[in-house]
Amino acid sequence: MKTIQTHFLRKSFFTGLTLAALGLSACDNDDVIRGRGDVVTQTRAVGPFSDVEIGGDFEVYLRQGPAEAIRLEGQENVLDVVTAKVEGQELEIKFKPFANVRKHKTIRVYITNPTLTGLELSGSSRAEGQTPWTVDNLSLKVSGSGSLELEMREANEVESRISGSGSMSLRGDAEDFENEISGSGNVRAFDLVTRRADTKISGSGNCELTVTQSLNARISGSGDVRYKGDPTVNVSVSGSGKVTRVN
Repeated sequence: MKTIQTHFLRKSFFTGLTLAALGLSACDNDDVIRGRGDVVTQTRAVGPFSDVEIGGDFEVYLRQGPAEAIRLEGQENVLDVVTAKVEGQELEIKFKPFANVRKHKTIRVYITNPTLTGLELSGSSRAEGQTPWTVDNLSLKVSGSGSLELEMREANEVESRISGSGSMSLRGDAEDFENEISGSGNVRAFDLVTRRADTKISGSGNCELTVTQSLNARISGSGDVRYKGDPTVNVSVSGSGKVTRVN
């Protein structure tokens, strides 16, 4: 009898654990947000900003214009958990904390602003400049697998940072260009003409650029730097990476 009771208690215990796990799983499924319905458009009112930070999986379109404007396109129940707010001078666009967003149609974000001093992408977001940007100093960062395409005019100093497998495609002109790649990212900047450039690669990333006056290139790993122009070149390589002039 004691053996039967012990067996019954053990069976009841494990049955209880199984039911609890199923209950938690059901709760988790209830928390998942999946896109429903057609694509709608929302506008967001924000204060002045000069920096933009995007976190998540968005398609971002940037336009230089006289006034701030934010427009989002996506399924309504998904847009309801997307926040757009300004802290200091930085516009942050991301999902609300703990929002478990799964399958949904593409979320597009359209940003218009008169000035831009910084743009940071994290996750798998993609950003594209719909107009050339007249800027002074500009900081660009991609963390993750995101991508960025941007044209700038009359820039004084442009800084670009990639960590991960992201990519940048840059065009225009700048006095100084400082670039750092950590990981397998790529910078395609043959169409960005700069006087002076400083590039550092750690890993297997690649950088293409056009320089007219001076180039400092430091490589640790298997990354490559390819450049156009006839600058004075200072090279430091540790690993199998190389610096090559191309026509």
